[in-house]
Amino acid sequence: MHVHNSYTMLNDQAHSGGHCQEGAKSTSLFQQNGAVAGHGKQAMTVPSTRSFGQVLALVMVLSIVTLGLVGSLLYLASTRSPADAKSMETLLAPVYHLSFLSLLLVGGLVVVGCSGLSLGGLSFFVVDQLIRPQTQETFVPLSPFDLDLPAEAVQFLSEKGDHLVDGLFIPRQGASTTIIVCPGYRRSYQDVLCVCRHLWLAGHTVLAFEFFGHGSIVGRTVTLGYREINDFLGAVAYAKKRLPATKLGVLGYSMGAAISIIASARTPEVAAIVADSAFATHWSIVEGIIHRRFSCSRACPRIAFRLLRWMIDQVLWWRAGYRFHEVEPLREIARLAPRPVLLIHGLSDSIVSPADAQRLYQAAHKPKALWLIPQAEHSRGYFIDSPLYVARITEFFEQRLKSSGSKNTSHNDAPKVETGSERPSEEGMLKTTLAALEQILIRLFAQTLKLPQVQVHAKSDFFQLGGDADALADLLDAIEQHCKIRLTPNDVFHHPTVVQLAARVSTRQQAAIQACVALPV
Repeated sequence: MHVHNSYTMLNDQAHSGGHCQEGAKSTSLFQQNGAVAGHGKQAMTVPSTRSFGQVLALVMVLSIVTLGLVGSLLYLASTRSPADAKSMETLLAPVYHLSFLSLLLVGGLVVVGCSGLSLGGLSFFVVDQLIRPQTQETFVPLSPFDLDLPAEAVQFLSEKGDHLVDGLFIPRQGASTTIIVCPGYRRSYQDVLCVCRHLWLAGHTVLAFEFFGHGSIVGRTVTLGYREINDFLGAVAYAKKRLPATKLGVLGYSMGAAISIIASARTPEVAAIVADSAFATHWSIVEGIIHRRFSCSRACPRIAFRLLRWMIDQVLWWRAGYRFHEVEPLREIARLAPRPVLLIHGLSDSIVSPADAQRLYQAAHKPKALWLIPQAEHSRGYFIDSPLYVARITEFFEQRLKSSGSKNTSHNDAPKVETGSERPSEEGMLKTTLAALEQILIRLFAQTLKLPQVQVHAKSDFFQLGGDADALADLLDAIEQHCKIRLTPNDVFHHPTVVQLAARVSTRQQAAIQACVALPV
């Protein structure tokens, strides 16, 4: 089932993954066109989520008060005798009849209970932030009319058939390929209109869509890929029904990139995948939220952090119906072979670590390519060098989709940090991966030691730059956050330079990836 008509466009947000302004007409033209958000549907009211923050704050206050009372009782029990209690007609008198060990046990149970309540409140808060419906602010709205695109607003059923998905179909006469473009988490397909235009100009039919609940129409809870996979599979079915003879390619951003990897592994209709800023695991995103919001990498003991992960996983299952391991591109990407995949990631990404791209690349089978873009933030590689970005993705689809049935893999791209000659060998891949790690460590050295980044280079020694025990602890935490690997102080003592430490991190990452991929699905 599908519905399509003369185009209407969502007058909502545009932020990342390919928004452009060049050649765009005045946005007032769009408003004069009378576009209706959501194809005539009205956006539902977003429920307030203040209660979760209030509950979390209340739990923390009650925990502090309870701990204070327990401490006071322990103090009184240690300084008073049972005889004193007989002469006291207070509510606390029964306490003095208890032994010190009994009070200590009760106090311990209270502390454990308060800690559990605090972790539970934090778990509810994190999950609520993840799944609650929310609209994003408008950036610079563009419509297909502004970009001279012959677009149709379409609707198609998700794979489960429980809702309609809004999309934009841009046909190209004589095209033998269709590219499905997926925006990111809580983003509209307006975000990717400019990239859609470039793909259309390159000779492809384009289908862009927004995941249900993430774009202009909100009202139900969302997930980070679990339900949205059905929207992607619905888009594939719609594209094949509309143009059954064309080859399908996929371009996804952020969550859309992760979904592209997972869903494409389950459907053979997709012939080539470009994933920009994909995360490797669901937990890596949640972990990043916790680090950024609460800065608890050092304050929270590791055992407590593992407990927090377990509790968030339970709350996620209770509120959204799935668990972390059910959304893991890292465990699915190997199933894409022999179809080609191009991974794109910014080295300055503060939302999804560049280490996630490296883990995905190492877990994937050939043909594969990794392009790391210096100074690019999350899903912002297009803005660093638009002509190069467009040339790279259009060349990839040209080679992988338009070559008539060729299975020659001699054009396998090697990962790049900067543009240059291709290196298809494993040795070249390793060198480029190490170069990316060196860039990350140079930045972390500078941030940890509070030095200008220009003073740190590949041969810089952490301790000669002024590193001490506190700085070392900060560096280890930063490496764990960005590279998803926990090093020990001895690792830095024996590998103090940027080059040596990058090699150590790479070795540890490869071992962790092999262990993860070896797990049964």
